[in-house]
Amino acid sequence: MKKLGLTALAIVVALGMLGIGYAYWTDKLVITGNANTGNLHLIITGVQSEDPENTLDPGYGYDAADTIVVAGGDQKSASITINNAYPGYKTGATVSVQNTGTVPVKVQSITLKYDSGNPALFRYMSLIDWTFDGGKPAIGYVLVPGASKDFVASFSFDTDLPYQDAGVAVHTDIVVTQFNDPAVPTMTIAP
Repeated sequence: MKKLGLTALAIVVALGMLGIGYAYWTDKLVITGNANTGNLHLIITGVQSEDPENTLDPGYGYDAADTIVVAGGDQKSASITINNAYPGYKTGATVSVQNTGTVPVKVQSITLKYDSGNPALFRYMSLIDWTFDGGKPAIGYVLVPGASKDFVASFSFDTDLPYQDAGVAVHTDIVVTQFNDPAVPTMTIAP
């Protein structure tokens, strides 16, 4: 047995000296990648009043109140001024928006908030709704990159409004989120 072991060892040494051996070969592949995130960016491209100056009030044959809408220079804001409002006055404004980002956006929430003036008057003012395309709700609406849409805000003053010669400043926050946010149901997708 000892002779067999020595013979095997001698063969391995002889083959090694000749350059013959047993080996596992290996190779390696390297795959590189890059990831870039998109962005959410919505701008206001235009505004229009439902009751501009020197026109009949919506639903009435008189010109008592006016709604003046002005787009801000930053394309992120607009101001709505309602002059000479009265109990039961309803008005609106159209705000045209465009998704200039790279990711579809979904309207998450729209709220009317008090800024200054008579806080009691604010309680008699309502943001009825924000709609598009003749009354479809804006919440949950998806706007794809490059697409534009006209949203209509409808405001009203309660019929039991007790204040005269009073003023209030308000703002509306429109919050958008990415299109696949499961917390906000998707209603409509713009082409």
